Amino acid sequence: MSNYIFIGNIPFEIDEGTLSDFIRHTGTKPVSVRVMRDTYSGRSRGFGFAAFENEQEAQIASQALHRQPIMDRLLVVNRSILYPQARI
Repeated sequence: MSNYIFIGNIPFEIDEGTLSDFIRHTGTKPVSVRVMRDTYSGRSRGFGFAAFENEQEAQIASQALHRQPIMDRLLVVNRSILYPQARI
C-alpha cells in the first residue's frame, strides 16, 4: 500500500494544525497533513490527506480515525494509493 491516508468528511472549520493534533491523539505522528481547499475561495473542501513515516503508522492511524466523531461529523478514513503524476 502506501504511507498516506485519505480523510473525508472533515468539518469545514478544521485546518491542518487542528487535524494534525487530532491525528496525534491516535499515538501516531503524521509527517504532513493537508486539507484540500477550493482554489478561488480558499474554503476547505471537506477532505484531506496525511502522510506517515511508514505503512504501519498509516494503518494504525487509519483504523483509529475511521468513524471517529469530530465536531458532530464522523470521519471517513481510507488508505490512499499514490498514482504517478501525469505530465502536462
